[in-house]
Amino acid sequence: MPKAVRKVLGVNAGDRIAFRVEGQQVTIHPVEEEHEDPLVGRFLQFLAADLQRRPGAIKPISRWGD
Repeated sequence: MPKAVRKVLGVNAGDRIAFRVEGQQVTIHPVEEEHEDPLVGRFLQFLAADLQRRPGAIKPISRWGD
């Protein structure tokens, strides 16, 4: 991407950009920093704590058709 375009977008060489297509129009946007969903983190903490409390609850699952 040309330096002049990066400057307008506020991005540097190597930064990520996103293209949005809306009808016949395409816009370019810098990719905002990724964020973690706080609910996913809490759910994973819950699962980890539950597995520590009840390790016997872990059971193998079979493949489809087995």
